[in-house]
Formats: sequence, structure tokens, C-alpha cells
Amino acid sequence: IQRELANSKRNLNLILGRDVQTSFEVDTTVSYAIDLSYEKVLENAKKQNAALLQAKRNITLSDYDLKINQSNWIPSVGLNSSYTWSGFNTNSNNSNAFSLAHQRANGFFGGLSLRWNVFDGGLTKTRIQNAKIEIDNSNIQKQQIELNLNRTIANAWETYQNALFILQAEKKNVETNKINFNRSEEQFKLGQILSVEFRTAQLNLLNAVNNYNQAKYAAKVAELALLQLGGTLINATSY
Repeated sequence: IQRELANSKRNLNLILGRDVQTSFEVDTTVSYAIDLSYEKVLENAKKQNAALLQAKRNITLSDYDLKINQSNWIPSVGLNSSYTWSGFNTNSNNSNAFSLAHQRANGFFGGLSLRWNVFDGGLTKTRIQNAKIEIDNSNIQKQQIELNLNRTIANAWETYQNALFILQAEKKNVETNKINFNRSEEQFKLGQILSVEFRTAQLNLLNAVNNYNQAKYAAKVAELALLQLGGTLINATSY
């Protein structure tokens, strides 16, 4: 066991990119999220799931595409305006008796234009139909992602609950084997049982503790899987 622990420490040091001979103590304390619930995990998953968010974005983009194509059937109105100014001087020796020494004309001018594409060979209609089909496909894809997400969360939640059940069962098993070991120890001291029987009780306790430790980390792994699916694993530093 000591050799396996030392090898595991060196393997971890290698993964962390530090000297493989770095010594450290392993904290075996495991805490669990006390406020974890199926509804909360599912709600967070629907808010954070990348595939579901992308599907919703595709629906929005497809809806915009439909509106853009439908706008081709709407007349477009144009507005134009201008300001003109002109002036000129005349020769005072001009023989024209009605000539003016100076003449000026100015003012604002504006207008509206209406443009409507009456016939485009059915291109607009085809584009609108394609956009509607794309919206339907995006909605179907979103529904499929939600169904898969619901199934995945349900499976992970059941795995987590089963891991917690096993953890409690193994904890009780440790308590029972401790009682049996203490009784066997007293009987062995009194000479009421053989050393083989005492050794059996000792091994049973060691196995029970080992099973409990495995169940403890299995439950934590199942919990982390739920937090990952809910998109809150990074924020779960207190767990």
C-alpha cells in the first residue's frame, strides 16, 4: 500500500509539472454539496449547456433571416432633398432696358420615391420557405438537445443517489465491523478465540474501511459529474 501511495504521488507530481520527488500530504477529508437538488441541476444545465445555447442562437438567427427575406415584399421608400442657390451680375452698359444689376434665386427642394420589386422570379418566396424550414429544423434540434440533456441529468442524478446510498451502507458496515473487531479483540485477549479468528475480524474491518473510502470518492466523483453537467463545476470551489 505504501508503495502504491508513493507511486501515485509521483504520478500526480508529473501531471502537475513539478519535481516528481516533491513531498506532500494527502487530505482525505471529503465534503459534499448539501444544497444539490435535481431541479437546481437541471435548471443550471439548461442555462449553461453550450449545445442548447447554440441551438437557441440558431433559432434566433433563422428568425432574423426570415424577417430579412420577408422585407423584400415590402415597398421601400426613399427620401431626397436639396438646396439650390444661384446668382449672376449683369453689365451696366447692357442695352436691355429690363436687365437687372444683380439677380439671385435660392430655396429647398425635396421629394419621395417609392420602389417595389413586383416580380423577382419567385426568389423571395423560395428564400422565405427555406428560412421557415430552417426555423423548424432549429426547433427540432433544440428539442432533441433538451431531451438528451434531461436524460443525461436523470441518469447522472440516479448514479449520484445510488453512490450516496452505497456510501451510507459502507459507513454502517464499518461501524459494525469495528464493533465485531473490538469484541474479537477482547475475546482474543481472554483466550476465547484463536488468532485466526481474530485475524479474520481484523481483515474484515480493513476491507470495510477500504470499501468505505472507495464509496466516499465514488460519491464525490458522481457529484462533480452533476456539477459539470449543470455548468457550475468551476464555481464549486467550496465543495
